[in-house]
Amino acid sequence: MSQLAMSMRHLLDEQGVSAAMLVDGTTGLEYGFSGDRSALPRAAQACDDARTVSDTLEAATGDAELENITVTTTECHYVTRVVPRERGDALLLVVALARESTNLALAARQIDHHARHLFA
Repeated sequence: MSQLAMSMRHLLDEQGVSAAMLVDGTTGLEYGFSGDRSALPRAAQACDDARTVSDTLEAATGDAELENITVTTTECHYVTRVVPRERGDALLLVVALARESTNLALAARQIDHHARHLFA
């Protein structure tokens, strides 16, 4: 099993995480996945959503960079974390969390930790 696949699988060990995927932030190409696919949006949609929010931030502030997006529904939290790379386009780590069993602040910290160590 590759390092990336192991990292993606470890995300499922965090409380409340039902699925995660790693997506190219420009093309929407899916690089990795773990968990219940039906719990996540389509990869291309996640990419489009991040681009829309990023463009809106840029128009509003001039130079702010998108770090993450958190969407909360009555059943789930969806966290999209930008994972910068030294070369190439940024990646998006999209994580679905069960709302009733997740401390969102703690989950955000854990997702940030996983994002920093995806390629370590």
